[in-house]
Amino acid sequence: MRYYPINLDLKGKKVVVIGAGSVAYRKVLGLIEAGAVVEVVAPESHPELKQLAQKGAIRLKERGYVTGDLRGAFAAIAATDDRALNLELRDEATSENVLLNIVDKPEFCDFVFPAKVARGEFLLTISTGGGSPALAKKIREELEAQFGEEYGDLTALLAGIRAKIPPEERRKYEEKFSLFVRSPILEAIRANDSEKIRSLVRDHFGEEFL
Repeated sequence: MRYYPINLDLKGKKVVVIGAGSVAYRKVLGLIEAGAVVEVVAPESHPELKQLAQKGAIRLKERGYVTGDLRGAFAAIAATDDRALNLELRDEATSENVLLNIVDKPEFCDFVFPAKVARGEFLLTISTGGGSPALAKKIREELEAQFGEEYGDLTALLAGIRAKIPPEERRKYEEKFSLFVRSPILEAIRANDSEKIRSLVRDHFGEEFL
């Protein structure tokens, strides 16, 4: 299986999570961070999921899955080893045009979760197509050591500069951005050297971008 890599915008979109154990809890936290409208369906809930429900961060249905639970959802995620239930979920997801992921069951999935390194809006993902989570984890750990928080700070800085440029003029700045990211800007950010950062921005883009 070859997957087509995309980043989904889940803000304001309904995502149903079937199951409420530790795996489901981790998925829910990521969905909340992405701005999804999260609904959890499970007869027994992780204690911290109950707390999230009490705070209004998610909607929690403490019962088993029934047909119709995926209606109106953009995507659904389930952590279940019940093949019969997985088939029911696959059938409903297909009929409702809902993207489905069943953890560790790629044969039922429309998408899989890659390992990731996130530094603010800077995001690296690693996938082995479900073939070797251990290898994906190893590479993720190596990348975490290589790409620190400064990459998130640099991404935010670049986004701020780009936002000041009218869309029709951005192509004119491609070379400036290319030179800027190859400058000592990362070292300046790591050192929290605000004067050096300002100097590099001024040298590459001009005073008006400070």
